[in-house]
Amino acid sequence: METGRESVRTRAFAKINLGLEILGKREDGYHLLRSGMQTISLADELVLTKTEEEGVHLLCDRPSLPTDERNLAVRAALAVFRHCALKGGIRIELRKQIPEEAGLGGGSADAAAVLRALRILYALPLSDAELRALALPLGADVPFLVAGGTALAEGIGEELSPLPALPPCELVVVKPPFGSSTKEVYAALTLSAMAPWEQPDVTLLKNALRGQNLTLLGASLQNALESPAMELKPELIDYKRFLTGSGALGAAMSGSGAALYALFAADERNKALACIAAGQQQFPEAAFFLCRPVSTEEVSASTV
Repeated sequence: METGRESVRTRAFAKINLGLEILGKREDGYHLLRSGMQTISLADELVLTKTEEEGVHLLCDRPSLPTDERNLAVRAALAVFRHCALKGGIRIELRKQIPEEAGLGGGSADAAAVLRALRILYALPLSDAELRALALPLGADVPFLVAGGTALAEGIGEELSPLPALPPCELVVVKPPFGSSTKEVYAALTLSAMAPWEQPDVTLLKNALRGQNLTLLGASLQNALESPAMELKPELIDYKRFLTGSGALGAAMSGSGAALYALFAADERNKALACIAAGQQQFPEAAFFLCRPVSTEEVSASTV
């Protein structure tokens, strides 16, 4: 089924991990995890336009990124075209804001945004659950990013259950001038050597969200991947110390890094801005972003 529309514009929201616990490893090599997931206002922008020429054609303003099937946005579009037997082709114009190798789900967010956008552009009768089924082969974060908001991800990331929304707050995200390899971080992870406090307490996270208690939330932001990531990139320790010393309610690395974030109360915007100003002086080559939580409803409404 097609509509008279020829193009849609959408946003691909980054994610942060509100704590990340590693529970074990499957026989196929994938790690079992449990993590609070949250979409944030840092976002890429995409415009999708129908073309008579068959195939998926991606134009990206970041030359370092591939524009063929190595790009998750292209693979997402191909998956929809195959699944729904669509005719013709699509041109995707991608304007990047989310940094690479950051643990912020940039490529996964683009893929999820393409899935949502094609559903609207072609008026496809696909539910969020069906989109998540198409998303899973693309990557562990893509199913969550289809709808975004606040959720608990389990398994390898595909088992999703809703969590109470993150209360209004300010988030300072910093991406160092280097990346982090997910494969290398997981390879350096040794569960048996992990101290109890290096794994987050999911009960604490749930209670903090139910009670809309940002102070308690700040105490539940442990990420089990921080230790191996910091062994590989000791410079990350300096960034973490800076954020925790900035007056934030809590700070953590997102995913496998290299981005970290700090949590401030909604009425502490000036403190968050001061954190960014001081950080830009101390780490002039890093990128700092002032962000806020983004709800499922906002993710849904971002495609026009």
